[in-house]
Amino acid sequence: IREKGSIGIRETVKQLIRVNPRSVVALRAMRKGASAQSKEDAIRSVGLSQMGIAISDLSNALTDPSPRVRREAAEAMGRIGTAAAARELNKLITENPELIEEETLVALGETRSPEAVETLSKFLVDPSSILRRAAAKALGRNGDEGAIPAQEKAVAQPGDPDLRRAGLQALRILESRSVEVYSDALVYQHPSVR
Repeated sequence: IREKGSIGIRETVKQLIRVNPRSVVALRAMRKGASAQSKEDAIRSVGLSQMGIAISDLSNALTDPSPRVRREAAEAMGRIGTAAAARELNKLITENPELIEEETLVALGETRSPEAVETLSKFLVDPSSILRRAAAKALGRNGDEGAIPAQEKAVAQPGDPDLRRAGLQALRILESRSVEVYSDALVYQHPSVR
């Protein structure tokens, strides 16, 4: 019997192998709720160790009052890259749209979760150019070929050279074979896109 959200024995062993004294100390520091700077440092350490058992603590940090702590928590979740990390980032994005930052979208892409493609694709038409560009970048990092149609559509939209450039880079990573998209980019007015 497998409960929703549970992980297998093999994944549990992988996570336990990553636990080391430094990451445990960092996790304790994160839980104490000290200053924002010490939280950032602790979260960074936990993320670098890719300690998957810290997901619930990192999830709490995603809604911290400090934007720097939230960004660091999102980046740590991206580094950990488990399905649980992807679920928590997706949950944050759907339940707290006001807390979404560029790093949150990029971290979701780094989890390489197939479910992230739909969420990230929605941001390709967001009013914020920063979030559009981050979504394009994240879809490239995700590596899921299911993102190619949304990326091609975003790249074809006029008026946003930054999105077009990020989308083209992502399409190269995804190994898109769309000759039309690349040929349009070669004649685009902004040199940074070519």
